[in-house]
Amino acid sequence: MVLDVWEAVVYFTEVEGIEPTTNNIAERFLRLLVTSRKINFGSQSDGGVKTTAYLSTDAGTCKIRKISTWNCLAAVVEAYRKGIVSMIPQVL
Repeated sequence: MVLDVWEAVVYFTEVEGIEPTTNNIAERFLRLLVTSRKINFGSQSDGGVKTTAYLSTDAGTCKIRKISTWNCLAAVVEAYRKGIVSMIPQVL
């Protein structure tokens, strides 16, 4: 029952600098993807859906980590060509 752990539930309100746990970042990212899909009329194939999913996930991760998406993708492709990375989805 929530009342049994009430101190933990309201802890973030009592300690400065702690924000409540939310999924706002994920929701904002999904909103961008949904809007993009509507503008572009979605993917027309299963391969297109997979490609969009992989690239969107990678771009989102790079944005959160504050690194260049293009540099990251270039590094993955280069590693694949050198045989360093063996588990890259076939969509690349």
